[in-house]
Amino acid sequence: MAKLQSNFIKFHDAIKLEMEDKNILIEKRKEVEEAIITGISEFKISFFNQGSCYSTYTGILPLDEGDYDIDRGAIASFTREEYSPKKAKEILYNALAYTFGEENVKVKQPCVTVKFSDDVHVDVALYCSEDENIFLARGKLSSLDENTLWEESDPKELTKQINEAMNNADDRAQYRRVIRYLKRWKDLNFKKQENRPTGIGISVFALKYFNSSKQTDHVSFNFEYNDALALQNFVSTMISNFKYIYDIEKDKNYQRLEVTLPVKPHSDVYAKVSNNQMQDFHDKLVVLKNAVKEAIETSDLHEATKILNKQFGEDFEVVSQEETANKFSTKAIISDHPSA
Repeated sequence: MAKLQSNFIKFHDAIKLEMEDKNILIEKRKEVEEAIITGISEFKISFFNQGSCYSTYTGILPLDEGDYDIDRGAIASFTREEYSPKKAKEILYNALAYTFGEENVKVKQPCVTVKFSDDVHVDVALYCSEDENIFLARGKLSSLDENTLWEESDPKELTKQINEAMNNADDRAQYRRVIRYLKRWKDLNFKKQENRPTGIGISVFALKYFNSSKQTDHVSFNFEYNDALALQNFVSTMISNFKYIYDIEKDKNYQRLEVTLPVKPHSDVYAKVSNNQMQDFHDKLVVLKNAVKEAIETSDLHEATKILNKQFGEDFEVVSQEETANKFSTKAIISDHPSA
C-alpha cells in the first residue's frame, strides 16, 4: 500500500487559496462596497461575509479559465413592504453599473455580480431584515413578478456551522482539505456546466457526513491523518446517499443526491441540477472513488500518484519512477540490516 499523505498535503498546498490571493478579493470587495455606499441614497446597507470559499476557509485557486470570487452579503435597511425584490436589485444594479459599467455587472437570481478584468468577480446577495429574520432578494430584472420573492434565509448561521464543523481543530483541518480536493475535482470534471455541483453543496453534505480518518503512531503515540482514506470514505458516503427517482416524461430512472441546507430556507442545494447532470455527477463520483481506492491499494507510489493525477489534474504531482525506486532501495537496505 502506497503512503500518500505527503502527496495529498503537497497537492493541498498547491491548490489552496493563500492570503496574497485573498488580498486581491479583499481589494475588489472594498471597491464594490464603496460603490454601493456612495451610489445608493434610497436606503442604507451593512455588509457581511457569507458561505463562500473565502469566508469558510475552503478556498482554492481557480483553474486557468476560472475566476477568483467572493460572496458578500448586503443587508438593506428596509422591509419587504417598502421594496419589491426586483426594485431593490435594480437600485443595487444601477449603483454598481454606474461605477463599473453595465457590461461588467450582471443581475442573477440570487445575487448581483461585478466582474473585473483581472479574473476576479464579487457576488453581492441583497437582503432585508425584519424582526431579526433575514430575507434574500431572488429574481432577475427581467423576471416576471411571480418569479421574484423575498426568501427567508440565514446565511450567517450557515457560515458559522461550516466554520465550526468538527470539535477537534486537526479534524476540522482534514475536513477542509477534503472539501478542497473535491472542489478541484469538480472544477476539472464539470467545466462550464450550468448548475454544476457546487462547493457549498459539498461543504453542507460534509457537515453531516464527514468523518476524519487517522491512526495512532505506535512510537510517538501521535495521530497520523490519512486524507486518501478520508476522501475515499466521504465519496463512498456521497454515492450511497443517491436515491433513484423516476422521470415520467423520459420513462427512465435517474439517481439524485439531495443536500438540504441546515438553515432557512432548508432547500435542496442541487434542486436546479437536471436529472442527466445529477446522474453524471453520480457516475463520476464512482470513478473517483474507484481511483482513490486503487491508488491506496497499489504498492507503487509512481502508479498511485499517476492514478490520482488523472482525477485531480496537474497540481497532483506524479512521483517519478526513479524516486519511487530510490525509496524502495533505501527501505530494502534498511530491512536487510541484521537485527540485534
